Amino acid sequence: MSATTRARELRSSMSKPEVLLWTRLKVLRALGYHMRRQTPLGPYFADFLCKPANLVIEIDGRQHLEPAAHQRDLARDHHLATLGFETIRFHADDVLRDPDDICRQVLDRLRQRHPNPTRPAASRRSTLPASGEG
Repeated sequence: MSATTRARELRSSMSKPEVLLWTRLKVLRALGYHMRRQTPLGPYFADFLCKPANLVIEIDGRQHLEPAAHQRDLARDHHLATLGFETIRFHADDVLRDPDDICRQVLDRLRQRHPNPTRPAASRRSTLPASGEG
């Protein structure tokens, strides 16, 4: 199965915490932070990725608390770090409890890693006066 096909499958079967956070992360585009979901990165798939900030956001369910899963997560995070990515992880229960707070934490980290993103043209305000003004 190709990475593109697998990414499409993952996008269509997102968990409730992933969907909740995704609806909030999409809003960050107006601030210039383009987020992608279920994005292939080498042998892995990032739950969410902001490429310009090299930031991966992972939502972990209870299975990630198991020692073997935790070790796999550490190996994965290390591999992504060698590619220049920072991974931040949130537990699914925390996302369900307060997705807006998680989004604020992500925004804070984005601003630290990429403080001057380019805003989409639709959200930029012209500094020139409208025709006939000024």
